[in-house]
Amino acid sequence: MKGRGMQPEEHVGTVRSYSPETQMANVRVDKGHLELGDVVHFQGTDADFEEAVTALRQNREPVESADEGQEAEVRVRHPVSEGTEVRLVRDPYEDDQAELLGQFFGRGTDR
Repeated sequence: MKGRGMQPEEHVGTVRSYSPETQMANVRVDKGHLELGDVVHFQGTDADFEEAVTALRQNREPVESADEGQEAEVRVRHPVSEGTEVRLVRDPYEDDQAELLGQFFGRGTDR
């Protein structure tokens, strides 16, 4: 469940194909959503690396995000094979920061 740097990860998709000409992996989003700026971990028999999503396309058109059940092309710096798992790397401090902000603004507290 933990990636490099011990950050929590969760399964978001699976690589369906890879194009060496465009350096794009076609990813089926199995759970949640994938968006520009996300950090993902590609993990499979021939891949084990993390990188930020800097280019995301559907039907060859740039998009901001792809939702569960959709396929999208993601630019990757290394080749990946069909079946490679795509895991979303979560910021371990994100939930703590949201809770602290909620308490600061009076939400989530028993008053």
